[in-house]
Amino acid sequence: MALWDRIKESASQMQTQLEAKKNDLKSGAFRDASMAMCALVAAADGSVDPSERQRVAQLIATNEVLQ
Repeated sequence: MALWDRIKESASQMQTQLEAKKNDLKSGAFRDASMAMCALVAAADGSVDPSERQRVAQLIATNEVLQ
């Protein structure tokens, strides 16, 4: 079971690191950069469709970092 314990410990450490990184990403700069990338991708073909706007709004609503 030593291998299983090491895997569990590693997963726990990764979870802690992810939580810390998530808190770092909750800054306004990250949010603004994310939305700018979405806008650039949506407008890449020359127009922004309502479905693209809806997808971005849905992303914002469901993503914990972007909320």
